Amino acid sequence: LVQMLVVKPLALSAVTKVASDSIVESPSLKGAVQYAVKSWWKLGPTYIILNIVLGAVTLLLSLVCSCIGIIIVVFLWARWLLTIPVAVNENVFVIKAMNRSWNLVKKRTFNVFLAIALVVLISIIMNVSPVLLQPFVGTSLVVLMVVFGVLSEGFIVPLIDTTRVVIYFELRARKEGFDIEKRMETLTGDHQHENNIHCTDSMQKFFKG
Repeated sequence: LVQMLVVKPLALSAVTKVASDSIVESPSLKGAVQYAVKSWWKLGPTYIILNIVLGAVTLLLSLVCSCIGIIIVVFLWARWLLTIPVAVNENVFVIKAMNRSWNLVKKRTFNVFLAIALVVLISIIMNVSPVLLQPFVGTSLVVLMVVFGVLSEGFIVPLIDTTRVVIYFELRARKEGFDIEKRMETLTGDHQHENNIHCTDSMQKFFKG
């Protein structure tokens, strides 16, 4: 319960923050952790409500029709995949973050699903690897499961979270020209900086004169 309510939201938001900052500015692990802790009261409920909604839909549809239910759940999962990156980068939460993710993924649902499914496939392979390797290596199955479990948690889970961020910025770049927007902000900032230097030099010459 503690992992679901506290650890998972904190870890997910911290990884998302670091990945996002590495794209738009200089990343800081300390800053990401501080952000995750300070924003838990908003990011935590967003994470929990998202999972409750998906869990409830999955349970309901599994009782109705398994095949159609799986398709609908996968569709909803893909459309809401960017909820946490949206919450971290745009400071909107819960329903607004879910709606924003829904609209960003719109018309790109299959591409988003395919991209994240390839990463999830690696996780599935790692989870079944202990059973497949145990007869050949002669090591205890428990030991192999622990080793691969640690590798999965330490590598695959952050990779999935980082992939969400990459997809988020890719869709913003394609749909909203986010990369152009950032370049314009950078150019504007540099130009303003040059103007400030020019004004300072002029003032110094004026007072010296």
